[in-house]
Parts: sequence; C-alpha cells; structure tokens
Amino acid sequence: MNKENEKASENILWDKILLFFNEYKSIFLITLISGILIHLYIITNKLTNWDDIAGIFISDGWLEFGRWGINFKQLIFPHVSIPLFNGIMALIFVSLSACLICDILDIKTKNNRILIGIILVSFPVLAGTFSYMFLAHAFMLGFLLSVLSVYFAKKDNKYFTILSIVLLILSLSIYQAYISITATLLLILLIKDCINIKNTKQIIYKALKFLAILFFGLLFYMVITKIILKVFQTSFANYQSMDSMGKLSVFGIVRGIYRCYAHLVEQIIRKHIMVPTISTRLFYTIVILLDIGFICYILWKNRKNKLNLLMMLLFIILVPITMNMVYILNENVEYHGIMMYGDCFIYIILVLFIDKVAKKYRTALKFIIFAQVFLYIGIINQYYLEMQLSYENAYSFYQTVITNIMNTPGYDENSKISIIGKYNSKELYTESYKDYVYFTGIPNGYDMINAYSKIQFINYFLGFNGNFIKEDEVKDYLENNEEFKNMPIYPYYGSVRKIDDIIVVKLSDFN
Repeated sequence: MNKENEKASENILWDKILLFFNEYKSIFLITLISGILIHLYIITNKLTNWDDIAGIFISDGWLEFGRWGINFKQLIFPHVSIPLFNGIMALIFVSLSACLICDILDIKTKNNRILIGIILVSFPVLAGTFSYMFLAHAFMLGFLLSVLSVYFAKKDNKYFTILSIVLLILSLSIYQAYISITATLLLILLIKDCINIKNTKQIIYKALKFLAILFFGLLFYMVITKIILKVFQTSFANYQSMDSMGKLSVFGIVRGIYRCYAHLVEQIIRKHIMVPTISTRLFYTIVILLDIGFICYILWKNRKNKLNLLMMLLFIILVPITMNMVYILNENVEYHGIMMYGDCFIYIILVLFIDKVAKKYRTALKFIIFAQVFLYIGIINQYYLEMQLSYENAYSFYQTVITNIMNTPGYDENSKISIIGKYNSKELYTESYKDYVYFTGIPNGYDMINAYSKIQFINYFLGFNGNFIKEDEVKDYLENNEEFKNMPIYPYYGSVRKIDDIIVVKLSDFN
C-alpha cells in the first residue's frame, strides 16, 4: 500500500511538472530565444575581464567568499569559461525563473508573461554577470533557486516550507545578493493578499511564515558556512567586508535603509550605472512615478479595511529595502552592478498593474516598458563592444611587450621576467564612448592592461609562457636599484632591459 501511495505521489508530481511546462513552454522559449539574440555578441565571442581571465580553467577558492555552493557546480558543469555553453545555460535558468515568477505572481495574460521574461533577459545586470562568464551559469542557477524558494514558500505545506528554506540556503551559497529576489517576491505576495484576502489573521500568519523562511535561511546559511570554513581551516575573505556580514548595528541598519531608498532616488536625479543615459533615466522616472501612482490608487481603493490597509502600507514601504537587501545585511558593502537584479521589480510591478487599467491605456504602459528594454539592449551591446575593444587593446599592447622582451639582449627561454607597475599613458588608448558609465565587470583598456591576471592573459591569449616573477617578489630588490630608478617608463627606449638575471618591463614605478 505504501509503495502504491509512493508511486501515485510520483505520478502526481510528474503530472504537475508536465502541466507547468505545457502552460509556460511558449514563454520559456520566447524568453530564451530573446536572451540569445540580445546577448549573442558575448556568447559567440570570448569577451573577458580580469576575474574571468583568472578563472578560465580554474573555479575554486570560493569558500572564503561564503559561496561554497559554486564548488558543487563542477559536479554538473565543466569548470571552464565557455561562452556558448555557460551563456545558454545561464539563459535557460533565467527563462525558467521568468516562468516561475509569472506563476508565483499569478500573471495570466500571455503578453504580460512575455514582458516579464523580456525584462529579466534585457536587464543590464545580466550583461555584467556575463562578463564573468566562468561563473555566469552558476550565478543564474543561484537566481533560479532564489525564485524556486518563493515558489514553494507560497504552498501551504510544512514540507514545502522546509524545502523553501533549503533552496534559499543553496541560493545564498552561490551568490548572497539574490536574497533580494526572494524577499521582494515574498513581499509582493503579501501585498496581493492584502488586496484579495479579507482575513487579516491569515495574512499575518503568512507574513510570519515568510519572515521565518528568510530568517532561518540566513541563519542556517551562516551556520553551515562557518562550519565549512572551520573544516577547511580558512576564514571569510576581507573582500566587500565579508568577514563582517551579519554583524548588524543600529547605525548600520539605519544607514542601510537610507541607502536602499537613496539608491532608487539617485537613478532619477543623476547618471547612474542602471540608467546611464538621459533616455533610460527618463523612462525609469516615468515607471517609478507610475508605480507610485498605481500603489496610491490601490491603497485608496482598499481603504475600508483599516488593518489590511496598514499592513499593505508597511509591506509597500519595505519593498525598496528588500530590493536592495544587501545594504542591510552588510553595512560596509560596495554595491556593485551585478548585485542589483532586485531593481528589475521596478518594471515587474508596473506589469502587475497593466491589466488593472482600461484597455486604451495598456498599450501605452507596454510601450514604456518595451522602450526601456530597447534602450537596455543597446546599452548591453555597447558594454560588449567596450569589452572587445579593451581586449584588443590589451592584446596589441602585450604582443608588443613580448616582442620587446624577446628582443632584449641576453634573453633566452630560461630568463626571468617581471612586469612592474601600472601602465597609464593616454598616448596608446582612448576614452570609452561618451555614454559609458562603469558597470561592474565591464573593463576598459586600462583595466585589462593592468589586470591582476595579466600574466594569465599573456599565457592564454598570446600563447607566451615565460618565466614570470610577481612584482612583489622583486620589489625589495629593484626598488632601491639605481639602474631601475633611471629606467624610462614604457614604451620609451630602455624601458625593457635586463637587470642582473631579470628582464624588467617598467610600466611605472612601484605603486
């Protein structure tokens, strides 16, 4: 009997999975194909940055960042930075996430579902993530897990609640910033309940349940992470104040809340990495104002149920905080572009309101979203162009450097080589395009030439495997050396020479 029940449960589960994919297969395919077309530039070319260069064939050392889940991806995926494979896998995960978000938010209209998918794959954060191609598929798996956590949290079942916590832990173990996706989706569900459910106790129960999922997800993640660090005899890296994550203070929380709201306002009043042009900032401002207008309308319409109204108001006030939750969890964090996927809810919230307005206004709302998507697509491909030009600059630069090294008197295959300093001459490269605003992971020529992984760049992309010595290993020896002091800065004559048994390339003095 137990076996029969177990088999019946498996059949029911399989039937539900098939039903889900039958309902959302067209949305999945449209989102995936759109993503491939939007990001075709980077998934069909090897565009790279400093971290991607270092991680082309290596993907370890993530324990110190609390990202132990990345280590497990190697059991499924090759740990090689392959643009086509990694890029399409990442887009598959985003497309699945789009389908799940439509289901979670109960979006019925096909056009609105398509809008959700298009928003996710055209968001500039994804371009920044793709610049770290060696991790792009892992990161987007973390994104998918953050959405799946909400999918099961929505179910009224204690086992699904436990599964939701587990999925949140796994998402955090890949990339902690995606908790903003989980938290914001949960809040939107509560706001919808305040509108649709009259039973206030039921809403409070669900709010406490969602809060418990977030709390225990974070708590168990931190406990597991600390156990793993202890087992492997290491500690949190002093990067982005990882070692102080979770150590909250009243001042830090207040400052974090301020930064969450300031983050949204900044995009209206000045050029920002998420809205780098006047036109993107204009459409962003329009969307924000429309969101506020519709929210005020919903609050007014539901004013009769005072308790529900107060709870809805509280949940709405919390949305900007959950969208940028990292500010709260780590008061010293430098908020990088690839952490800002939560900003996509600015547009998703507008999609939720489209069917609430008269038909004659729906086209205008869709046009506003599609206009911003179109502008984002242009910006994304400008980023990719910038990456290609930066690569070409660095390739040409180091090809000439290697030629100079090999032409240095006394050079042979056993010669020690050391590249000193950072190259910073305006003679050999130009500024980025005028609308360019630095986005996390998108390098310019200076970044690529002076990357910490420049030796790997020379090894992998130029095929030169010389006997390189790190700068800090020869600093004490060369810093007080008169011959080195008198050397001109590269590329001028005498900037590459042999000092004792080391061929020195002087890009600048020691930093």
